[in-house]
Amino acid sequence: MSTCTLQPTDQEQVFDFEIDNSSLENFTSCSRRAQYYSILKREPAGFNAALFFGSVIHKALEHRMNRTPTWEADQVNTVTAAYAENPPSFEEWRTPDLALEVLTAYNKRWPIELEPFTVIPDTVESSFRVLLGTAMLDCALQTPDGPVHVKAVNVFWTGRCDALINLYDSVFVMDHKTASVTGESYYEDFNLSSQMLGYVWAARQRGIAAVGLYADVLETRRPSKTGKAIAQRRQPYWYSDFHLEEWRVDTFTLIQDFLEHWARDYFPKGTKWCHGKFGECPYWKVCSQDTAAGREQLLHGENYQPVTWSPLK
Repeated sequence: MSTCTLQPTDQEQVFDFEIDNSSLENFTSCSRRAQYYSILKREPAGFNAALFFGSVIHKALEHRMNRTPTWEADQVNTVTAAYAENPPSFEEWRTPDLALEVLTAYNKRWPIELEPFTVIPDTVESSFRVLLGTAMLDCALQTPDGPVHVKAVNVFWTGRCDALINLYDSVFVMDHKTASVTGESYYEDFNLSSQMLGYVWAARQRGIAAVGLYADVLETRRPSKTGKAIAQRRQPYWYSDFHLEEWRVDTFTLIQDFLEHWARDYFPKGTKWCHGKFGECPYWKVCSQDTAAGREQLLHGENYQPVTWSPLK
C-alpha cells in the first residue's frame, strides 16, 4: 500500500506523482478504486490478519537476511512481540504459534550456512524511487484540497525490495511471499509479474545489473487433519531486456490513462473486479450506494481510514 500524492517541485505547475505496486494494481483493475485509494486516500479500517501475518514473517526473515548474531532468537522475539500487541481472534488460524512453526520449517528447509546466494550489503528492505516518465497535462486536477492546475507530472516508481542477492554469478531481486493459495499457476504468474519486473527494472535504473527474480515462497494453509499445511519453495526467474522495457512502457501508459481520468474528473468502475478469487472489493459497499452523498458519507465514515503507509517511510 502507498499513497499517490501530487508533490510540488521547484518548477511552477510541475508535480511529482509517486506510485507503487499496490496503487498500480488498483489502476489496472478499477479506476474508481484507484481514485478512492490514491487520490482521496481512504482504505478499509480494521485489522487484516493475512497482511499482518505476512508482515510479521517478513520482519522475522529480515533478521536472518541481515545475519544478525542472534537472528534465531530475534525471529522468536519479533513474532512474540507483534502478536502480544495484536493478539489473534479466537477463530483466526494465523496465530503466533503457526508463524513460529512456519519459520522453524523454513530454517530447517534452507539451512543458513548452506544458502546458495550472498546478500548484497545494505539491500535488505531497501526502498527505491526512480523516475518512470513525465506526463504532459496542462489542466486542472481535482484534489481533496481543491483544484490544482498541473502542467506536467513526473511519475516515480517506488517500492521496497526484500533483498538483492548474488546467485549464479548474477544479481537477482529476492522477494519473500507468504501465500495460502498456490499451485503451478501461482508460480507461472511470476514470469510476467508486474511487481517483480518493476523491481528488477528499478534495480537497473540504480545501476545494479539485476537479471531477474528469486521467488522465496512460504506456503501456509489453514491447518487441517489432511494435507500439508506448510511448504517452502524457491524458484529463479530470468527477465529479458524486451520484457523489462515493455513493462516500463505498459506501466507508464496505464498511469497516463489514469491521469486522463483524473483530468476529466471521472473514474469509471471496473465492475469485473467487484468480486474475485480473493473476495469482495474493499470499496464494494461504497459503490453500492446509489447517491453521491451516500458514497461520500460511507467513504469518510468509521469503516474507512486515511492511507498513511508508504514504502519510502
